[in-house]
Amino acid sequence: PGVAVEFGRPHRGWNPPLALGLLLSSAWQPRAAGFKLIGAGYPKTGLASLDVALRELGFNPYRMGHRDRLDPAGHHADLQKWLAILNSNSLELLDSFADELIIRGYDVILDVPMDVTEFTLRLVNKFPTAKVILTEHPDSAVWFNSYRIHMQDFKISSARISPRPEIMMGKTVHALRQVHEAVCQKKFGLPEFPTAEDADRYIASYEQHNRDIVAQVPKDRLLEFDAHQGWTPLCSFLKLPEPNTKFPWLNSLDYTKAHLEATQHYNFMFCIFFFGIIGTFVVTMAVEVYKKWKSATKV
Repeated sequence: PGVAVEFGRPHRGWNPPLALGLLLSSAWQPRAAGFKLIGAGYPKTGLASLDVALRELGFNPYRMGHRDRLDPAGHHADLQKWLAILNSNSLELLDSFADELIIRGYDVILDVPMDVTEFTLRLVNKFPTAKVILTEHPDSAVWFNSYRIHMQDFKISSARISPRPEIMMGKTVHALRQVHEAVCQKKFGLPEFPTAEDADRYIASYEQHNRDIVAQVPKDRLLEFDAHQGWTPLCSFLKLPEPNTKFPWLNSLDYTKAHLEATQHYNFMFCIFFFGIIGTFVVTMAVEVYKKWKSATKV
């Protein structure tokens, strides 16, 4: 029988030895130390590469926009929590959720919404032993172009009217879009899906975030990292031996462009097929109606 207690009164099935055992085991259970690493970079600055690299080094990173590896069914619930955090005027919800992620087994947090400067700095102060990796692109203009294409691809891929039923019907993808929109509102009201005309505002936000992180994070805890640099600066910063494998390089600009073109082509072909069927049906019905009308007029 299990243990059930309400307002200190034992219910039927009360088992004192079992209750005492549970109490003692929870009291002696070691508490999570906190995040070991905090990724402070904007999207499209090498975060995907850093994610894979850290796994190879033995870390377990958490990325908001990606399915929870420890609890795949909980991704949508996480997105709702992030949305509440972003819409709150207090950072206490962020503190609580960070503690939850640690208990769940994550020791690194990176990617959106760590591009919200106040979120990053809050966690930097909350976990004073955590090291901070600020991923940066060597060229801000090139970074913006890559980000713009990436978000254009995301906009098409996550459209509510989509040829992919798992997207069209999926609440998780649309919750993710809400989170991205809320993040952009936190960053001076930037548009969720930027165009070339938004370059100056986005670059200004990106560069200001980087300056703030460099200025406010203690130097001995911070690594400014360009993924093109490979293993050496990363492993030196973490005081870990370099793997004998090639440093992972993922989601390059060429890859992002190719993915966008493939998505656009897929959607174009779907539209031709879908509206072609509808058009054929309408024309067929119109012909049948016309034939019946002609027959009726002859009579």
